[in-house]
Amino acid sequence: MSEPIAQQNLQRPALASALTELENRQLIELAGGHYRATSRWHAALARAAKYFADYEEPLEDIRLPISKALIDIFRDQLTEGDLLAAVEIMLELQHSPGE
Repeated sequence: MSEPIAQQNLQRPALASALTELENRQLIELAGGHYRATSRWHAALARAAKYFADYEEPLEDIRLPISKALIDIFRDQLTEGDLLAAVEIMLELQHSPGE
């Protein structure tokens, strides 16, 4: 994602829906005009990474623990499109400076 998430939100309905869900669960917050991951998200991501470490699964792709954390949090409450958008958002935030 090259544009800020907030701007993309206006162009892609799936992102808008996922952003709302992530904010409602207090996994992201808007601070200084930019979204950032909360400590609640970081804890969920750490639990997901530990799951893979416990099973000695190599983590070559950050999308695996991101996806697991989101699935653990939302279970079956997100559509497939919203889940994919949420993974995209959280992946972008993981690569953002200051995260």
